[in-house]
Amino acid sequence: MGKVNAEWHNANPIPKNPTLTQRIAWHRAHAAHCACREMPANIRKLVEEEDARESKAEKTGQ
Repeated sequence: MGKVNAEWHNANPIPKNPTLTQRIAWHRAHAAHCACREMPANIRKLVEEEDARESKAEKTGQ
């Protein structure tokens, strides 16, 4: 475990009963601002898949 960014956590609680889109967005922001723990494997997989789709769309100009 890394260092907790308590200020970020206090200002950015994960929503209660978040949608999958909200969970992904929260975990992306969390990874950028706090090093307290790794992203859950299932969310990390979805983020990687989303990034790959966006990268492919950029390469094909879509």
